[in-house]
Amino acid sequence: MSYSADYLPRVETNVHASSNPVAILNDGGSPKASISTTQEAGAKKVDYKRDIQPILTASCYACHVGEKAQAELRLDTKAGALKGGVSGPVIIAGNSKGSLLIQRVHGEGGRMMPPSGQLPKEQLGLLAAWIDEGAEWPEGETVASKNTPPAQSQTADGKAAGQTLDFEKDIQPILKASCYQCHTGGQPAAGLRLDAKTLAMKGGVSGPVIVPGNAQGSRLIHRVLGLNDEPRMPLNHP
Repeated sequence: MSYSADYLPRVETNVHASSNPVAILNDGGSPKASISTTQEAGAKKVDYKRDIQPILTASCYACHVGEKAQAELRLDTKAGALKGGVSGPVIIAGNSKGSLLIQRVHGEGGRMMPPSGQLPKEQLGLLAAWIDEGAEWPEGETVASKNTPPAQSQTADGKAAGQTLDFEKDIQPILKASCYQCHTGGQPAAGLRLDAKTLAMKGGVSGPVIVPGNAQGSRLIHRVLGLNDEPRMPLNHP
């Protein structure tokens, strides 16, 4: 398994003379560049709170926080992240190439994570460098607790009083834009398909998510509002 140098930002290419260069020769035998494998003097060490937690918050917390984290992998606590999930540990401190977390964000060893698309190269580099530097994670750093919105915000309002919503016109576009990326096909996330009525009503591994006539009792509404200390959906929500 190999990765591009994009996620190994600590290797510096220097075309100028060096006190201890490692020459790389082209086919003609002339030096192309000299590479220093040491960190640039004064380079900042990757900091969990500044560099890593924002990536996890934006791209991982939607599925991997709380007691019902997908694949039993929690990334909101140090203990949970280092323990790993159903596939075993995902972070091997000091070894980014051997860490399943890095493999998955590169689309290797299974489904690309996050499902919404590959992370920017800079973020891939930060994650890899953080793990190679020992995956330091301050004790007590966890995802911020969520506050339950007031009761009146837990029920979706119709377009106007007495006006009936139309599934194809009003609801299906929302599902297509925000849910179909993960919840369609043969291997939908959490076993939940939202692209067919019978499957949507059946629900997923956690049971039904839609209770007709009862928005407050429907888990679909709980998840899009981020209630009950569960990950908010969809991924990359505003």
